[in-house]
Amino acid sequence: MDFKNVDLDDYCFNLELHKSMFFFDMLKDTYEFTLKGDEIKIFKKLKSGISEPITRKELIYSIQVEMTKEYGYPSLDKETLRSVARAGNLTQYCEVFRGFRNPSKIKSEKGKLNTHQNNVKLLIIMFYHLFDGVDNIHKAIDNMVYLEKYLNKKEESSDEEEEDEESSGEEEQVGPQSSLSVQQLEEQISQLKAQQERKGTLKGKQRRF
Repeated sequence: MDFKNVDLDDYCFNLELHKSMFFFDMLKDTYEFTLKGDEIKIFKKLKSGISEPITRKELIYSIQVEMTKEYGYPSLDKETLRSVARAGNLTQYCEVFRGFRNPSKIKSEKGKLNTHQNNVKLLIIMFYHLFDGVDNIHKAIDNMVYLEKYLNKKEESSDEEEEDEESSGEEEQVGPQSSLSVQQLEEQISQLKAQQERKGTLKGKQRRF
């Protein structure tokens, strides 16, 4: 899940399309959702950088079985979960979520870490509150057909991020090359100095002779 780039304040969860946007944003680090006509194709991102197509059944199993263990959902505070459940569709106005903050605005490093950890917990709670049922997940994916502009915008931003990473990698490669050329110049200068010193020594010996 993407815990760094998702802000709960960006969504209004009583709107169906906002639920689909949140679903997409939370999973975009691991899954791709592509619109082909009126059908949503799902791909899983592999460590090799390649994406492989998967079925909805596989995605739902991952969300409700594998990811709940990975992110420790069963161990989250039960009272917090009950508070969220009581809030229903207006969960973002729930007292629990007023603690969601931007870590970059916190001064101390310890404070940033604590804020991020709290945000992660709130994002996990919200995600599984909205998508606790198989039908809810199907509905979130089905409604993505109305989010063509949103999906395209997200694809463009991810492509730009990849290009930035590639260009930064090229810049890092340029660094060692330029430092090597400087080193070569220094060696050439030292060689010239040595040659000049030898010539001066020879001239001195010739004069003495």
